[in-house]
Amino acid sequence: MLDFATLNQAKQGLAKSDQQRHQQSAELYTQGRQLIRESLGDVVNKAKLKQATDCFSKGIQYNYKNPDNYLGMGFLFLLLNQPREALPYLKTALALKPNSELGQELLRQAQRVATPGSASLTPSPSSPAPVIANPEHARDYDDLYDATEAALRLALKTVMSDPILGLQPAPDATQLQHIHSQLALYQGQIAHFTHQLQILDEEIEVSDLRRTLGMIDRAVQRLVTKAALFEQFVTLAQDVQQHQEQALALTETAHTTTEPSLIAHLETQLQTLLDHCDHMADQLDAFDGKAIDIGTLQPIYQAYVSQLENLQDALEEIAERLQQTK
Repeated sequence: MLDFATLNQAKQGLAKSDQQRHQQSAELYTQGRQLIRESLGDVVNKAKLKQATDCFSKGIQYNYKNPDNYLGMGFLFLLLNQPREALPYLKTALALKPNSELGQELLRQAQRVATPGSASLTPSPSSPAPVIANPEHARDYDDLYDATEAALRLALKTVMSDPILGLQPAPDATQLQHIHSQLALYQGQIAHFTHQLQILDEEIEVSDLRRTLGMIDRAVQRLVTKAALFEQFVTLAQDVQQHQEQALALTETAHTTTEPSLIAHLETQLQTLLDHCDHMADQLDAFDGKAIDIGTLQPIYQAYVSQLENLQDALEEIAERLQQTK
């Protein structure tokens, strides 16, 4: 039969073992979090994400009451665009730590994306993440830092993988409207994150977060450039369309008239259109010289040229016919 001293010693040994396992769990979360940071460059390093998954999984095994590793797993699934798989981990984390701003934010994003009809991990400007209370209110700045870091990294992943960045400029007004909509979304987020960092900067060093925000801002500037090109293409296409319709109307008139004075007027109009066509060609050459793909404008330009050639042929035929009747 064990005496009291032996039981007490055994209890102390178990407590020490638990303490070690809890420490290992915390260290595994830190390792996993660092691996996630290292994995998120211009190209996602999937090997490091796998290592981070192993860290969080082992961390849960060492201490199933540590909410951090559940948050790590939830964040990983969000990065992999698997919000439904993230939900049970995030809910478990919040059951263990209900006031976690990081957990609350990640759960909001997972629920938003997991809802049918939702298409983006990016929070809307009307509900930016995470929501900031007045700075004078008591708060856990470390938790707030984690929530902000998670939201920044998700926003960075979203903007860097936005299909708009891979679009070739085109005279498509619908696409242009979509680009402007996305720009407004991202620019609203940048403004919100900037405000968050100002609050955090009062208590915590935020240079790492500012670097991430800078990466988001540079990606958004690429979208601004893309939007400007789309605007130019749309404007050029609309301008050519108007002049092509004018050329068509003049061609129809040329086929039905026999008035020499009207023919002279049509020839003057043709010359004006030819000058405009040359200006259009110069603009296309300028784009081409900057290595900008003009493939979507070339068919429009060729159709315009063909219509001018039809008008020119019609005027030449009429001139020959009038010459023969003299």
